[in-house]
Amino acid sequence: MHFEITKNYSLAVFGLILVIFSYILAIKKFHYFYTILVVGNFLVYNSLYYLLNKKYLLKLSSWLKFYVALIPGGIIADMFMGRILSSLHYYPFYGPINYLIIYLIIYPLGGLILVYCYSLIKNLFKNYKEKKISLNSTKNILIVGLFVSLFLIPITLIYKESLPSFGFWIFTWITFAILFLMNLTNLFISKNCLIKEITSLNRPAILSILFTMFFNGFLHELPNTFAWEWVYCKNCFPVNTAILQIPLWVITLGWLGMTIILVSYFQLLKNVKYINEI
Repeated sequence: MHFEITKNYSLAVFGLILVIFSYILAIKKFHYFYTILVVGNFLVYNSLYYLLNKKYLLKLSSWLKFYVALIPGGIIADMFMGRILSSLHYYPFYGPINYLIIYLIIYPLGGLILVYCYSLIKNLFKNYKEKKISLNSTKNILIVGLFVSLFLIPITLIYKESLPSFGFWIFTWITFAILFLMNLTNLFISKNCLIKEITSLNRPAILSILFTMFFNGFLHELPNTFAWEWVYCKNCFPVNTAILQIPLWVITLGWLGMTIILVSYFQLLKNVKYINEI
């Protein structure tokens, strides 16, 4: 136990040094700072989780399985939906090796970062008594949301000529459909899901989501305003609004969507027994 505590203190400090170093590189306009940032960020969260809970979130075998399961999700979300379908962003300085790094290292670690941060914050509310909400109410919300999302996909394709950003809307409806389907599956298996916690106004879940999306959103997006490792192409709000040069839609809708999708995916993999918490 003493060795594990010392090890995790050391890893947390080392991770923090990497995060600070990545910021220095970004400020100096080094266009490939982000790998260092996500590695450092993950080390900090993984170590903090152990230090606060005296256990790791996942067994090593489950951690590796989850890491591998995040790779295809990153490729689909970034390459096909984010860049090819909706043209939301691009990487101006990337070559083939950089794309291998982003899909094999950055996106899996980025997914782990959001899940670990959410779990870390939520565990601070262990003694909170959850408000009860009818399973049927949540089920109805998810079923209606799923069918509406699936219905809007062909409708958007039919009227694509009159929609200036139809790719973005297709991306949005597909994302909602996946989200509702995952939560519906979680609800049937475990009688609980993230959407149920949100609709029941479960404060730990809501506060954990808000902290995770805003803290990590600013932590990851701010250094990029110096280095521009990635560039956003579109404004998804009616007015071109930004906070500290970060598009408002990115820091709100973008990071909210990533957080809810990844936590729901994590819960799904646990419910189907693909991975196991310690």
